[in-house]
Amino acid sequence: MNVPRLLSAIALCFVLVYAASTADARRSRRPAPSADAKPQVDPQRQAYLDTLNQRIADARATLADAPDQSAAQFELAKALYFLAVEGDDPAAIESHGLFAALHQQDPDDPVILAYHGSTVMLQARRYLLPWKKMDRANSGLALMDRAIAAAPEQPEVRFVRAMSTANLPGFFERQPQTLADFAWLMDRADAIEEAAALEPPHLAAALYRYGVLCAEADRPDDARAAWRRAIDAAPDSGVAADARRALEGG
Repeated sequence: MNVPRLLSAIALCFVLVYAASTADARRSRRPAPSADAKPQVDPQRQAYLDTLNQRIADARATLADAPDQSAAQFELAKALYFLAVEGDDPAAIESHGLFAALHQQDPDDPVILAYHGSTVMLQARRYLLPWKKMDRANSGLALMDRAIAAAPEQPEVRFVRAMSTANLPGFFERQPQTLADFAWLMDRADAIEEAAALEPPHLAAALYRYGVLCAEADRPDDARAAWRRAIDAAPDSGVAADARRALEGG
């Protein structure tokens, strides 16, 4: 038995559980309601989820009339992916299957490859056995690394890998690479906006997360610059609200 690998896999299991619980905590940000109170929903997050669900419905409608339309297939897979990131397990399963099929159709497309790799990583939360989780994580990382190698100047590829690796535990030794991916996006934020190479809320999310990592690395000036830029990228988004709280020290 490979004891170090087993211990690392067990650690990953706890990290994934912790990450899921802290994500839920971040979404609520309010005390639990009383038994007779109506559940409170973050209006910005709900608007984002509504937008994703509308995109999914529109893509399904398009595919009902034209099942082979590749643009609609990609749009459906992508919208489901971002719904999966929000914790929707059925969306995670469907997006994984769709991106696997898209990759099979076009194995040389680096953007599809990056999303495919990230959906493979998302599958880790479906497994109970720690070594299965480790296998899915490593397989997904390898696919995303291939995507970066094929298209190092593609902003969406960088975004997907950076966001996918940001919460990995230290034994993966990905922190320097993650910071480098986020710094790459920060340095090119103006050009990315001008080219519409990333959706504004996604660029904002990357810059906000970069700010968090800079703050954790005792780089307060870089953190504040990243948070201010995140607000500029999508001022009405939930991420912008998080960035404003971070700048205020809350």
